[in-house]
Amino acid sequence: MAQWGKIVWDIPGRTPARGSYQITDEDGITAIAVAIGEGDALESLQTIAQRWVHLHTTPRFAKEYPTLKSLFHAYNQPVNPRFLEGGKRCPTLNQGDCSPKKVRRRAALLGATTIEELRALSPQDIRESKEEINKRVDQAIDWLQGGYSAGRNEVPGAVHFAIHNRANPNTRKDLRRVIHRSGTQSFASVGSTDSWASDAVLVSPPVPSLFDWSGKSVALIGISTVLGLGVVNFLLNFWGRK
Repeated sequence: MAQWGKIVWDIPGRTPARGSYQITDEDGITAIAVAIGEGDALESLQTIAQRWVHLHTTPRFAKEYPTLKSLFHAYNQPVNPRFLEGGKRCPTLNQGDCSPKKVRRRAALLGATTIEELRALSPQDIRESKEEINKRVDQAIDWLQGGYSAGRNEVPGAVHFAIHNRANPNTRKDLRRVIHRSGTQSFASVGSTDSWASDAVLVSPPVPSLFDWSGKSVALIGISTVLGLGVVNFLLNFWGRK
């Protein structure tokens, strides 16, 4: 599995005002599935990260979603198990949110457990071209590894997104302002997040692990061991001559 970065935040007035969260493998796979299912991959993932921080730094909601994956499953319909056939929101199939095509798409996204399986998803099931699926996978990996810098954040302060008529501050009193529009989606802030800077919530790049047992690391450890033994032998011979 690839190494993922950390969600880091610095927002005066929040509790806590500064913090970080290490993105796990399960978070990462779910994030890539969300990117495929939602489109607008970078904006969607950034908005959910900001929503997670917003909830995590609001005392009464702080423990509601302990992981990023848990929020993805609750908020993003393409990976929400309640919208599978027989789930709480789709007890029977219909022509709305529980249409056979939509349910099959969700089942495919939730059934993939590796990056390779996500790339191999059927365009017929996902209803996107193979090129578009791979593009969204690459965009999600870029975000997960800290490639979405403050200068690229087009949705600062946004904590909600939906099709335009479902993210309208004129009819949704809990929303403050539409920060960004892309395709069929609007990305909106709430009162307490509207002034967040573009770098208030970001993903920091992963730090290479000293215990990454890749071929290069093993080779480096081997060389270091040989050099270390050489130094020990030299010292023993030196002291033996005294």
